[in-house]
Amino acid sequence: MRFLFIGVLSCLSLLSVSAQNKQGEPCYFDAVNAVKNSSAINEIILTYIQENKNDSKSGSTDIRTIPIVVHVIHDGASSNISIAQIESQIQVLNEDFGKIEFSNGDGSGVDTRVRFCLAQLDPGGNCTNGIVRIQTPLANHSAVQRGKLKELSFWDNTKYLNIYVVKSISGNVAGYASFPGGPANEDGIVVQQNYFGSTGTANGLGRTPTHEVGHWLGLYHTFNNG
Repeated sequence: MRFLFIGVLSCLSLLSVSAQNKQGEPCYFDAVNAVKNSSAINEIILTYIQENKNDSKSGSTDIRTIPIVVHVIHDGASSNISIAQIESQIQVLNEDFGKIEFSNGDGSGVDTRVRFCLAQLDPGGNCTNGIVRIQTPLANHSAVQRGKLKELSFWDNTKYLNIYVVKSISGNVAGYASFPGGPANEDGIVVQQNYFGSTGTANGLGRTPTHEVGHWLGLYHTFNNG
């Protein structure tokens, strides 16, 4: 699914949208994904673009919507964030990727024609609000445990964007994301709850998930690779 958007996103400087300021590692993308192995990932992306350059949808103005499932990994207290906080993050993503006029996303970029919504059907075809809540000690998260989050809850990554909202991430990390071409069981985004959304426990504007979704769609940091 993600490769549908890479042709557009590869031309953008989306990742100049900063993760929230935080001492330590605001974005742990480079460490988690070992960018030193990026040549293999680049080959996957470039091959896809080359093979689909004559796609009938090339240059289309169609809006493509990605369904999100938010896995709230909490400790039973304030980290069990509200629906309103989750919905505020979806709004921020759409403002940023859509360059919505008069919103915080109305910057110097362009409308990517990518939008997001909470999933309405689960993998079994049942109605859902796109939110899964799990109370567990893993709410205090370390990046080396990302596989354990997937063991707790994971929806088909060819149909959904899995976002894990945790109480904390060790090492003063605000969030991190997988990259196209990686293992399916490591696919998705992990964000600390106080950097998710723009209300409730959030202490910012929700730009950290925008930054991490950019990685998930195939963008590096603007300073990577020279």
